[in-house]
Amino acid sequence: MTTLIKNIIRFCVILLVQVLILNKVTLQWWAQPGGFPIFIPYLYPWFILLLPFETPVALLLVAGFLCGLSVDSFMNTA
Repeated sequence: MTTLIKNIIRFCVILLVQVLILNKVTLQWWAQPGGFPIFIPYLYPWFILLLPFETPVALLLVAGFLCGLSVDSFMNTA
């Protein structure tokens, strides 16, 4: 399996875990039950951190943009 296929599968898995599981987990301030969430775990930056060191900078920028755009669109924050 090539590195490109592994990274595409890794991106899809990380995106699914972020959207389906981690977006539901929030830590809220205990004094205000309906208050502003203080902590929402983010896993999707690991996709960029796990890319090989030989990845060109331009490809890193495009991958980071697409990763952020896809997470924002699933979280309805874009």
